[in-house]
Amino acid sequence: GSQLYAFIEFVDESLASTALLFHGFTVGERCLRIGRPAGYSESPYGPVPALDIPAQVLEELGVSGVASKFTAKAGVVGLALKKQRELYVGNLAAGQVTAFMLRDFLSRHIREVLRANTNDALTTPVVLNVELQGGGKFAFVEFHDEDMATLALHIFNKCEFCGKQLRVGRPAGYVDNSNLNIALSTLKATSLN
Repeated sequence: GSQLYAFIEFVDESLASTALLFHGFTVGERCLRIGRPAGYSESPYGPVPALDIPAQVLEELGVSGVASKFTAKAGVVGLALKKQRELYVGNLAAGQVTAFMLRDFLSRHIREVLRANTNDALTTPVVLNVELQGGGKFAFVEFHDEDMATLALHIFNKCEFCGKQLRVGRPAGYVDNSNLNIALSTLKATSLN
């Protein structure tokens, strides 16, 4: 389909910074991507802080409240890093599952697992973005970090949701870094001796 977008000019930089907090907000089953335009340069005096939005408001809207790093025409490196935090979630009940429902389901259960294992309340957002595709039959879900995506992969693959067994996996473009990290650790240990 055609991609729709808009450029919005805010009254001041503080409001523009605040708008970045709403990246991932769902409107009419579409997840908004809010970010800076390509070529944006930060003020020489540093970033202008966003307005303080209560966490409860952000949670009710289903957004993380973490300022978006998304930029129009993001480079290959940004896309590669996103692939490390992203999962494919398939076999969804088309027409029944919304992006908000999926985000809530995944976030709630990951928080429960982490709370049970660490006795600590998670303050960071679990899910940054949910993009339903294929008429609602599957989605790409972007998590806070790669570790959280890996945890979600183990928890939710073959899990039942809305009467269907989910198929969860890594998206095309994902690179398994576990062997690379082991090799780098070995190399560092060897070079220190």
